[in-house]
Amino acid sequence: MKVREARKVFEKLGMKIREGRDTIASLYYEGRLVIRTKVPHKSGELKGKLPHYVRQQLRVNEIQFSGIKGCTIERDGYIRILAEKGIV
Repeated sequence: MKVREARKVFEKLGMKIREGRDTIASLYYEGRLVIRTKVPHKSGELKGKLPHYVRQQLRVNEIQFSGIKGCTIERDGYIRILAEKGIV
């Protein structure tokens, strides 16, 4: 997974993106912080286990994460997934 792809996922899910030491993405639902994750500023591939950690922080399994990356799951579908897990 490339850093650019991760940023596209964050934007598609409607996450607020803040630039600092890293790119930090936060998902707010009904005014409450629900999910927070980050990726480095560098370009290219995310190294090592970073893609795995991003997926875990988004609280989705590999199939759901592929759906988010592949444009089959949008923000509403993602919120439903989080609701089913009791996160929102």
